[in-house]
Amino acid sequence: MADKICYIGIDISKDSLEVSPFDKGLRSVVNKSKNIKSLIARLKKIDNAIICCEATGGYEKILVAECLAEEQPVALVNPRQVRDFAKSKGILAKTDKIDASVLQEYGVQNTPKPLTAKPIWLNRLNGFLKRRDDLVEMNKQEKCRLKPAPSKEIESMINKHIESLEKMINKIEKEIDKIMAAENAFNDTFKDLVKVNGIGRQTAVYLIGFVPELGKVTGNQAAALVGLAPYCNDSGKFNGKRCIRGGRSEVRRVLYMAAICAKTHNPTLKKFYDRLIAAGKPTKVALVAVMRKLVVLANKICANPDFKPI
Repeated sequence: MADKICYIGIDISKDSLEVSPFDKGLRSVVNKSKNIKSLIARLKKIDNAIICCEATGGYEKILVAECLAEEQPVALVNPRQVRDFAKSKGILAKTDKIDASVLQEYGVQNTPKPLTAKPIWLNRLNGFLKRRDDLVEMNKQEKCRLKPAPSKEIESMINKHIESLEKMINKIEKEIDKIMAAENAFNDTFKDLVKVNGIGRQTAVYLIGFVPELGKVTGNQAAALVGLAPYCNDSGKFNGKRCIRGGRSEVRRVLYMAAICAKTHNPTLKKFYDRLIAAGKPTKVALVAVMRKLVVLANKICANPDFKPI
């Protein structure tokens, strides 16, 4: 019989961590590396302890990094699912202590899987891509501020900022190229993905950076990870519209542009798209279907490099 797993709930805020009771030590810990290492040392004394915490917009990064470094199992869960779980238990009050206890109970009931450490190059790639997205968005905003035309002084300031942003974006692109050149795993997967007519440089890099599970999951699971799996909405005789939801929006954005290219230049996907349009499907529905085909195809390529893409 397998040893029983002991889940420890930790509610994370900017300055502190609130820990569900598991020993006689402090329940509130400062959210800094030194203090977290002391907490992990306490947890090491508990057999089969797994930390259960929420994604909190970045405040969880120190805890997760220290846990992975110390080989302390840690599961990162969806905050919305935890809140819904609390409501299902009739827990409407919300404090840090209550949230820590709810996380502990959520772990026991749902047994979330612990995170696995990513390669250093993949963490760097992920960080560069997120920063690139921020800079591209700022660049778009600044260009929008040029219309209607501002005063000459303001226009000069905006143009200088745009120039600076574009330089930083180019620098990030060069850093990504360096990672690709240094890492065979990245380079080989990239070369396989761009063989698909419709998957370009940007799409391939985002798939590698944001969906490292590709090749290790089924096609349906890969589509769900990106938020391209249609969910049903039926009840009794009522058949609701299928819709997509959730997933990794960063990848979905680049896949949308890839689908627009693929429906024109990829003969197989063009036939697929045209068939959906001829059947009366809305343009957006047909494009999402092409996006899903691209993700499933990328998953097959990552699972089997010898697979011949369309």
